[in-house]
Amino acid sequence: MFYLDPRDLVTDALVERCQGALGSEVVLERTQLLDVLSEILGRMDSFPMFDREPDSVERSALAERLLTDAIVRVLKMSGYTHIELGYLLDSVSVEPLERRIRSVRAVPINFASAEDLDMLPGVGSALAELMLNERRRHGPFLSAQDLIDRVDGIGLDTGHRLAHALSFRFPESDLRELPGERDLGQAIALLVSPIPGEDIVLRLKAALDQLATALAAESPVELPEVPHAVVSDINRDEFPSTAIESLAGPAYFNRVSELLDGAAQSIDVCMFHIAFPSPDHPTRKLLDGLINAHGRGVTVRVLIDRDRPNDPYQSTVVNSPTLAFLNQNTELCRFDDESVLLHSKYLIIDEELVVLGSHNWSAGSFFNFDDLSVVVHSADYAGYMTTRFSAQWADQG
Repeated sequence: MFYLDPRDLVTDALVERCQGALGSEVVLERTQLLDVLSEILGRMDSFPMFDREPDSVERSALAERLLTDAIVRVLKMSGYTHIELGYLLDSVSVEPLERRIRSVRAVPINFASAEDLDMLPGVGSALAELMLNERRRHGPFLSAQDLIDRVDGIGLDTGHRLAHALSFRFPESDLRELPGERDLGQAIALLVSPIPGEDIVLRLKAALDQLATALAAESPVELPEVPHAVVSDINRDEFPSTAIESLAGPAYFNRVSELLDGAAQSIDVCMFHIAFPSPDHPTRKLLDGLINAHGRGVTVRVLIDRDRPNDPYQSTVVNSPTLAFLNQNTELCRFDDESVLLHSKYLIIDEELVVLGSHNWSAGSFFNFDDLSVVVHSADYAGYMTTRFSAQWADQG
C-alpha cells in the first residue's frame, strides 16, 4: 500500500490554483501555505490509500477535491467577522486598585491572524503561534478559561486580563450561494470575500486558518498523523513467517510472561497504556519480567504514550508509575512525544518474533475485555519492527 502524508498533497499546482482564484497579480509560494493546507487536508474524511505511488497530476486533483469539499463543508460558518468592543485594565501604579479601563476593539480570537494575536498585551509572537496552532488542531476557544487551560504560557493573570479584550464568537452563517460542483476557484473566492484587509495574501491565510479551526472543531479528539509515503514492495510489506499464534483474552498475559522470561538478547515494548496502580497489580509480573531480563544482560527498551494535559486518554497519569518503576536504577523506559498519539501495542523478542494486537498492559485488557493479539514468528518481520522501534526510541533520547 502507498500512504500519503497530507503535506505531499500540497503541490505547486494546488498553490497555483489558489493563486488563480485571487487574481493574476498574486504570487504565492508553496511554503507560505504548506502548514495550514496540510492541516486542512489531513482533517478530511476517507483520506485515500493507493496501490502505487500517485503522480503529481493525481495528487493535485485529489488535493483540489479535498480542499473544495473542506471549504464547502464549513462555508456556512465563515460568513463575516464581528466587530465588538472590549476593554483592558491597565495598571497605573504599584497599588493594586489603581487601574485604568481602556476601550479596545475586541480581537476575534477564533479567526484572528498571528499578527493580531501578537499585538495583544502579554502575548508576543511565540505565544501567538501557540494559540494559532492549538485552535487549528482542536477547534475554537470557547472562553478565557478554555484558552488558559489549552495554551501553555497563558497563565491566569494574562488570561483574565485578556478575557474582556477577546471575542469568542465564531462567524455565523449567511445566505450566500454555495459554489458549483467542486469549483475550487469559486470556493476560495467565497471563503476570502468576507475577510477584511488590503493584502489579499494575508486575507487568504486568514481564511484558510479559519477553515482549519472550523474543521478541528468537528473532531472530538485529535486525528492521528498519517504515515509518510511508503512504496509497497515485497521487501517492505510482506514477510515470511514460520508460525502465527493467536492470543485471545487471558492467553496473552500468560504467553507474554513466558516470552519475557525466555528472552536472551533483547526486548522492545511499544505500548499505549501500561497500568501499574498498585504493587499487587497483574502488570507487576510483566514489569518484573522486564527488570529480571535486564538483570541477566538482556537489552530492554520500553516506549509508552504521554498525552497532552487536555487530551482524554489519561496516558500520562496511567503510565507515569510504570516509568518511575522501570527507571529506578537505569533508563529502561521513555515517554513518547506528547504531540503524537502513540497507540501502538506490540513487543519484539530477540529480533525473532513480534507480539502485536489490541492488548494494552492492563488488568482489563488481560482478563475482562475481548482483546485479541498474535505472535508472529518471523525474523524478517521482527527486524523490520526493530528498525521502526529504534527510530521511535532515538527520537525521544
